[in-house]
Amino acid sequence: MNKSTHILFGIGFTLLLLNPTRTIPLILVLMSSIIGASLPDLDLKFKHRMILHNIFAVTVSAFLVYFASTMIPIVNWYTTYITLGFTLGYISHILLDSLTKAGIALFYPITRKRIRILRLRSNSSIANALLSLISLLAIVYWAYRNSLVEFKPLWLQQP
Repeated sequence: MNKSTHILFGIGFTLLLLNPTRTIPLILVLMSSIIGASLPDLDLKFKHRMILHNIFAVTVSAFLVYFASTMIPIVNWYTTYITLGFTLGYISHILLDSLTKAGIALFYPITRKRIRILRLRSNSSIANALLSLISLLAIVYWAYRNSLVEFKPLWLQQP
């Protein structure tokens, strides 16, 4: 999948699962989710979808983010939001890449066997558009559920 699809999906996935409603936690969750959804592709040039696309990389990264955020006095009250946002963004990236033909080496370095849920092409504009649309719908649903947007039929709206 492309970078924007990973980011949108990471945001939608994280918002639905964490449901942050206060401003500061929401901002921290969104920022950390975007970083988590982007980080796994740092291995693009070297053993792509192996080194950073496995459960061990998720675990180590989550612990590093947790410990780093506890060391910063300003954000240590929000360590849980930062860590969970990052971790869910990271997991969403791995989930999307498991939908592709190349799959992911989920248990690397124990095994190089790749997991493939579907066999989509990662550069498919249709697959990326569909997943982006699903992500946007998830974000709108989250906003609606938290009364940030309201939908009324046209015949019920005031002129």
